[in-house]
Amino acid sequence: READSGRPYVFSEHSRDATLQGTECMTMIRDGRWKLVHFVDSEEGQLFDLESDPWEERNLWSDPETAPVRRRLTDEMTRWLIRSHVRAGEWAAPWR
Repeated sequence: READSGRPYVFSEHSRDATLQGTECMTMIRDGRWKLVHFVDSEEGQLFDLESDPWEERNLWSDPETAPVRRRLTDEMTRWLIRSHVRAGEWAAPWR
C-alpha cells in the first residue's frame, strides 16, 4: 500500500469551556512526527516527538536541540491562523 499523501499538518483549537482550565485558548499543530501545543497566555508549551515518545511523556518544548522544530511548527501554525481566519472565541462559551 502506498503511503498516504494527505495534508502535511493537522491543526486544532480548544477555547474556553468547562474542560479547558488554566488557559484561555490552546492551539495544536501536528505533522507525521511532531506535535506542538501552544497556550495563548503562556510562554510555555508542549512539543512531543511522536516517533520516539508516542505516549507524550517527554515535553521537548525547552530542549535546545528541538528549537528548530519548535520554530518551524510555530511558524506553520501562525500561517494557518492568518490564512484560515478561524476565530473559535467568537462562538465559544464565555470565559469564567
